[in-house]
Amino acid sequence: PTKTGPKYAKKKGIISHFVISSGVIKVKENQYVEEGTLLVDDTLITPEGEEIKVGAEGNVYAWTWTIITVNKNRTEHEEEIETFSSLLGEAEQMMKSGFHLEERIEKEVVLKYEINEKTATLKIHFTCLEDIAK
Repeated sequence: PTKTGPKYAKKKGIISHFVISSGVIKVKENQYVEEGTLLVDDTLITPEGEEIKVGAEGNVYAWTWTIITVNKNRTEHEEEIETFSSLLGEAEQMMKSGFHLEERIEKEVVLKYEINEKTATLKIHFTCLEDIAK
C-alpha cells in the first residue's frame, strides 16, 4: 500500500499517545503542540546520512479543547430540564461528529446557560481525546 507523507497537527493539544505503524515520531507524549506542528516524519535518516522515505501511517491522539455554543427556541410548555438536556445533546452531537476509534469526550464544563420564555443558550467547554493527525 502507498504510505502517506508526513503528519502534521490539525489542531492544538497535548499529546496523549501514538498508534503508528510507519514513520519517525517527532514529538513526545504530554507535549503541547500547536496546529501545523510536525508530528510524524515520513523520512528516516540512516547513520550514514542517507534519507529513506518510509511514509507516515497511524494516529496521534491528543487532549484537545473546544467551546461550542448552541441556541434553541423554546416551546410554551417546555420544562427547563428538557431545554437544558436538548441543548446539551445537540452540543455533544456537534462535538462527536466525525469521531472514530478511540476518540471521545472526556469532560464537559458549562460556561454559560441562559434561558427565558422564548429562547435558551448553552455555551460548553469540551475536553476531548482526538486523533489530531487526520
